[in-house]
Amino acid sequence: MPGIRARTGAQKTVQRAVSPTSNVHSWQISVLSLLVKMAFLQEPSIKDRLNDARYPANLYDLLAFERFYRLLVFPWESRMKKAFTLIELLVVIAIIAILAAILFPVFAQAKMAAKKTADLSNGKQLGIGLQLYLQDTDGTYPPSNHRLGDGAQEMHWSWMMLPYVKNEAVFVSPADKIGGWAPGCFNESNNNRGFGWPSIQENGCAQQGYPAGVYTLQVARISYVANQSIIGRKRETLDTANVVGESMLDDPSGTIVIAPATEAKNCMRKAVGGEYRSYRPAFGIGTRNQRPISGSSLPTAGDLPLEALRTTTLNAVFNCETIANPASVPDFTLRYTARGRFGKGNNYIFTDMSAKYRDTYRTFLPDQFAWGKKAYSLGGATVVNPDTGLPLE
Repeated sequence: MPGIRARTGAQKTVQRAVSPTSNVHSWQISVLSLLVKMAFLQEPSIKDRLNDARYPANLYDLLAFERFYRLLVFPWESRMKKAFTLIELLVVIAIIAILAAILFPVFAQAKMAAKKTADLSNGKQLGIGLQLYLQDTDGTYPPSNHRLGDGAQEMHWSWMMLPYVKNEAVFVSPADKIGGWAPGCFNESNNNRGFGWPSIQENGCAQQGYPAGVYTLQVARISYVANQSIIGRKRETLDTANVVGESMLDDPSGTIVIAPATEAKNCMRKAVGGEYRSYRPAFGIGTRNQRPISGSSLPTAGDLPLEALRTTTLNAVFNCETIANPASVPDFTLRYTARGRFGKGNNYIFTDMSAKYRDTYRTFLPDQFAWGKKAYSLGGATVVNPDTGLPLE
């Protein structure tokens, strides 16, 4: 019968195609190739190719090959297209979340460690620059800022050091979130010499009384503050504070000369709407009974003895980082420094020109005091332990 003969012919065709010893005709191979293309390249189906002259018009043989293709390829293809179940997806998501929770803090710590190393390198370069400056000034440290000519303009210590450092970028810590402070008075018309200024900082030319077209001579952006006991505030002749010579220092390897600047706006200014005092140095000491000290004039008898700051005083000063009203913060110049740029501590530059990491609060302990055992810029007044009244050793 025709139906039986057709099925028998189709079965024989399939057997010839799958038998390794069969003599497969070239047109059959072409059809099999066509079927594979249908699977992967989305070629037209066999029925659309029946009129192609390259293939015989034997519909039963063609359908046999198509059944052969569906038997061998479709099961594999369906397995490849099988989707994840909801539970499998949730498990994968949970694993990714756990790995992220473990690895992200590690990456953050590694990134901060790299910034800490780069900041330490900046500190060492500033120390070298300061050493070169001292060689040209017979061992005399620069004043923190002094007035030029008629007093209408001030020059900052960073500007005096710039010819020895040669790169303004060194004055900006890679870990400084605001990218360094601009001068207290800067030129907005040229975008602070192309360096810009922090979004939290306002220009202070009016508050400082600068005439039009006159600006602070200071590096464009700065992340560091000078220790006022070493780099004193001798602005003009009327200031009784003095500049400091290397020979005056007691402990060069243990005395900070440059510290990191705060990144908080209410620490760098004394009042809302007030100037941002990036040009000011900072004392790590106070007068009798933990009171603030000015620094441009020698202390009076009522100010003595000068004291190292207690932890309670440090907490009150550094509270400026979170407080809304800067005027409520005790007016210690230490407010211009950072509580801790790297966790609980900072990289400091010492008067032997080394740069080292120190826990901030430990630099104020009487037996580890690093802010100067004397106020060298204030006539060398002795600094005492506030609890015993004895000079720091």
